[in-house]
Amino acid sequence: MKILNHIPIPNSEREVEHMSNCLNCQETWPLFYRNNERLNKPDSWDLLCIKWITLSEKHRETLKSKMGKAEKRWLVSLKTGSRLGAFHLFTHSLNMSDQPLAVRMKVASEQWKVLSQSEKQPFFDKSIQLRNERKENLKKLSPSLKHVYKLYRKEIKKPIKQKVSNAFMCFLKAQWKESNIGQYGQVMKLATESWNKMTQDEKNKYKEESQTSLDLLNRGFQLNEFE
Repeated sequence: MKILNHIPIPNSEREVEHMSNCLNCQETWPLFYRNNERLNKPDSWDLLCIKWITLSEKHRETLKSKMGKAEKRWLVSLKTGSRLGAFHLFTHSLNMSDQPLAVRMKVASEQWKVLSQSEKQPFFDKSIQLRNERKENLKKLSPSLKHVYKLYRKEIKKPIKQKVSNAFMCFLKAQWKESNIGQYGQVMKLATESWNKMTQDEKNKYKEESQTSLDLLNRGFQLNEFE
């Protein structure tokens, strides 16, 4: 039986030959197969193959888009389930889905702060329960679904957006390097006081440093190469 993307394809000469040359079917079949696996009562292998073989090319093209969206929603739901902490569960319990996110978070935060630990505990317990249930459900996933899930869990490294420090931040960095205080908040306070007492000529040194960093960034250099 031929294997396509970790998934066996229907074992018929016609389908093996067809899928060897049809890129559309090569993309659609894995979606069709995995969509069947996600069902509570999936079709048997023989029935699934029969359903696939009887589909027209036009129908397969339509299914590819539809099942691709369904699989994405499924993957997102798995990822979202891992973030349901106690506070998020409490927010959902307020039934304010018709309100803007900012309003929901503000109201939930205010109410959460005044709750006693005993009142918060049910939400912590529910969070742990959901986390454990999710772990069990992940263990029960079929090999092909586990494969997709692991691929989805791999984070795509996004390029770090370079930022240029302004004149004051350049001064603050210099103060931090020279300071032996060890507390950022205290260094920030002292640096602010010193900055406000500095003359414009004294500040120009750090403005030039900031402008130099900006010029380097615009020319395509990574700023950390020059720190």
